[in-house]
Amino acid sequence: MNQIQDDVFTQFLKSISGKNVAFFPKSGNAGDGFIAYATYTLFKKYNISFTSYSQDEIVDEEIVLIGGGGNLIEGKYEDVARIIWHHRNNKKVVLLPHTIVGYKEILAETNNNLEIFCREPVSYDLAILNGSKREKTHLAHDVTFYLEDTHFSDLVREGDGILYALRTDGESSRSFPLNNKNTDISLSWNGDLWKDPTFCMYATYSLASYINPFASVLTDRLHISILSAFLNKDVSLMPNDYFKNQAIYNHSMKKRFPTMKFINTSSNLNIDNISQNQFVNFDKAELEKKIKDLKDEIVRITEMYDNSQAHLANEMAIREELARKFQIKQDDWEEQYEILERSSSSLKNR
Repeated sequence: MNQIQDDVFTQFLKSISGKNVAFFPKSGNAGDGFIAYATYTLFKKYNISFTSYSQDEIVDEEIVLIGGGGNLIEGKYEDVARIIWHHRNNKKVVLLPHTIVGYKEILAETNNNLEIFCREPVSYDLAILNGSKREKTHLAHDVTFYLEDTHFSDLVREGDGILYALRTDGESSRSFPLNNKNTDISLSWNGDLWKDPTFCMYATYSLASYINPFASVLTDRLHISILSAFLNKDVSLMPNDYFKNQAIYNHSMKKRFPTMKFINTSSNLNIDNISQNQFVNFDKAELEKKIKDLKDEIVRITEMYDNSQAHLANEMAIREELARKFQIKQDDWEEQYEILERSSSSLKNR
């Protein structure tokens, strides 16, 4: 195994050594607790002082760090997007290594105070294609990979049998049948729980203690697979319902944990060209309808406000924010439509 040395993320952590930050650990299951634990470990290593906050709090500190993970996924999760938006007037907001899909209007904040770290190349490519400023968008690794190779060595021991730790939530690819031995151990904790470094440590070590008696682990839980690999287990990782697991396996795990295997049980998963296909996978007629529906919706909302007799103090701000979001989505769909038009014309001319 090779510990990650001086990359762009460790350079960033060194740059804020000695400073105080507002830290928003990502809410979620015990895997997110493991991410938070690794983050607190790095804060200590690089002498970064912090105050931890819940997801719904708003602070005025100069530097805001948002915990790493897989929360900036448009259509699935909104917590991180809200934190970024609510702190767009702070001096600096940094999204720690994340998987990212969509959220073009949020990524536009890289032209303002936002800096982002992606934890695999697919998210990096999608972020750039969605307008994230290249100079403030970085490719790194999941925060847990910045732990020392020997971090859990005092826990390592031989085990016996197979741990089945497959997802039972909405991110399951449902491509592998669950048996009565399955335990979705990550759901032992779930919520906005990870503000206390001591609790994160105990939760992570509890996970490790649960994994330890087994020799092999079959899972589609990313951080169960990472922790199991640190514990020298024979790990087989399967896909979740989008590209996250495979992309991180290829980027961070394949070389570092050579005995680990990725088993693609999903016939729908192929990340080789996902960045390019992300913008050309719509039917032309569908795009035309979406653009028309969007314009109709803008007219409807405009009329609703024009006819409103209530003069709320924040009416103008609400109208501007709605118009901005609709314009961004309209531009995005029209861009995809133009790409399809060019592709269609190119095919006809062949």
